[in-house]
Amino acid sequence: MELAFFGSRVARGVLLLLGILVAIISVVIATTSVLTARSIARKKQVADLLFSCRNDHQLAKGLKTIRDASTSPNTNLASFAGFTTSDDETALSLRYVLNHYEYISICIQSEIYDEEMLRKAMRRTVIRSYQHSKGYIDAMRELHQTKTLYQEFQWLAERWKMKEIDVKFPNGA
Repeated sequence: MELAFFGSRVARGVLLLLGILVAIISVVIATTSVLTARSIARKKQVADLLFSCRNDHQLAKGLKTIRDASTSPNTNLASFAGFTTSDDETALSLRYVLNHYEYISICIQSEIYDEEMLRKAMRRTVIRSYQHSKGYIDAMRELHQTKTLYQEFQWLAERWKMKEIDVKFPNGA
C-alpha cells in the first residue's frame, strides 16, 4: 500500500510542491545572504575610509585651510579659483578636500559606501566644508563655464544638511 501511495498522482503532486517550496526557500536564503554580505562590505569600506582619513595629512591640512579661511576676514577662498594646482599651496589643499568629498559622494551614490555610517561620522565636516568653500566652487564653475564642477559634493552636503542625526541622549545623559 505504501508503494501505491508514492506512485499515485497525489503523492507526485505533494512531492512536486515540496520540491518547489524547497527551491523557493533556497532562493530566499541565497538572496538574503548576498544582500547581507553586500551590506557588510559597504560598511567595511566605510570603516577603512574613516581610518585612512585619520592618517591623511593632506586632508587635515586642507580642512584646516578651509577652516582658517572661513574665520579670517582677509582671506577669500574664491580668489584662489584662478590658480592651477602647482601655483599655490592653499589652492592645492582646497582642491584636495573638495575632490575627496566629491569621490565620497560618488561612492555613496554608487552604493559602494554605506551612507548612514558616513553621515554619522562626517556630517558636520562635510556641510561646513561645503558652506565655507561655496564661493570658491562658484568661482571655479564660472571660470571653467560649467555648472557640474563639484556638483556631487554639493549634492552630498545639501542632502546631509536636510537629514539631522538622531539624538540618542535628549537630556544630555
